[in-house]
Amino acid sequence: MSSLTPHTKQVCGLYRQALRSTLDWIVERDQWRQCAVSIRLRIEENRHVSDPRAVAHLLKNFRAEVAELAHPEPYRPPSAPGGNLWERNKLWENGPPPELLK
Repeated sequence: MSSLTPHTKQVCGLYRQALRSTLDWIVERDQWRQCAVSIRLRIEENRHVSDPRAVAHLLKNFRAEVAELAHPEPYRPPSAPGGNLWERNKLWENGPPPELLK
């Protein structure tokens, strides 16, 4: 059984989501790493908070910040659904159309 509390799981999920969102904005890995470290430090600053109301308030603020980070056109790997290579050659599975062979 997991020893993580429900709010810890939420924070971990939001942290991962924030990292993925920043990858959509920042291409250079060294710059992204600096941003990732700053996000992690901000989370660690509030690690000691145990009051449920304060935790709920911090989670609400963090959710809002992660929502702000969302990119309007997030990166998709080329061969993943929605990527620029997804089903690219689907029309040519049975060979080229006859009108192109003329």
